[in-house]
Amino acid sequence: LERPRGLAISHGDLAKGSRVLKPVADPAAPGHIDLGNLTTSDTEDFLRKIKEQEFAIANTPLEQRRVPRMALSRFYLAHGFAHEALGLMRLAAEDEPALARDPSFNLLMGAAQALASRPREADDYLERPGLANNPDAAVWRTITSAAQGNWTDARMAMSRGRAVVGNYPTLVQTEFNLAAARTMVEVNDYGQAAAVLSEIDPSLATGKQAARYDIIRGQIADASGRSREALTAFDLVEPSDERPLAAEATYRGLRIRHR
Repeated sequence: LERPRGLAISHGDLAKGSRVLKPVADPAAPGHIDLGNLTTSDTEDFLRKIKEQEFAIANTPLEQRRVPRMALSRFYLAHGFAHEALGLMRLAAEDEPALARDPSFNLLMGAAQALASRPREADDYLERPGLANNPDAAVWRTITSAAQGNWTDARMAMSRGRAVVGNYPTLVQTEFNLAAARTMVEVNDYGQAAAVLSEIDPSLATGKQAARYDIIRGQIADASGRSREALTAFDLVEPSDERPLAAEATYRGLRIRHR
C-alpha cells in the first residue's frame, strides 16, 4: 500500500472541489467525482478508512451496494489506487447498467483508466456525451493525449484543464503538469515547458514521476545549451528501476557526450 516516496495523500484544498460537472445523481450517489473530503493524514488513517468502508459495503444489502462501492472507489482514486477503483466501479456498473450513461461516472472511469496507464481505454470514457467541453475531463485528456503522443490534442486540452487541476490531489497535479511540460517540449516551446515544470515539487512525486521530471528537465537544459545541467539530470535517471525511462536517459546522455 505504500509508494516508493510514501503514500499519496489527497490535497487539503480538495474540499472545494471543481463543481464543474453536475452529477446526474446526488453527491452521495455513484456518479459524483468530488474528492474534497477524502484527505488522510497518514497510512494508519488511510487503512482505517479503507476498513470502515469495506465494512459498510459488507453490511449493505446486495441491491444497495452501489453507493458504498462508489464511495470507496472515489477514495481509492484520490489516493492513486486506480486498479482498486476500477474494480469497484465495474461492480457498481454491473449492479446499475444505467451508470454507463452518467457523464460523471464516465469521467471517474476515464480518470481511473488514465491513472492505470490505459490512455486509450480512458479516452473511450472521456469522449462520451456530456464531457466534450468539461474542464475536469480536459485534465485527464491532457494526460492521455500526451501518453499517446497526440501533442495537438494535449495542448488543446491543457489550457482548459489548468482552470481546475489545482482542485486535484498532488499526484494528479503532477501527472497533469508532466504531461503538459512534455507536450511543450515536443512542440519546441521550451520556455512554457520550463514554466509548467516549475509548478512541480519533485520531492512529492512518485519514483516514476521523478524520473520523468528529470528527463524533461534535461531536455529543456539541452535545448537551452546547458549541456552539463542536462547530463546531470539524465545521469540521475539512469540507475532508476523504471527501465524504459532509464534507457531513454542513457540514450539522451550519450547523444550529448558524442556530439
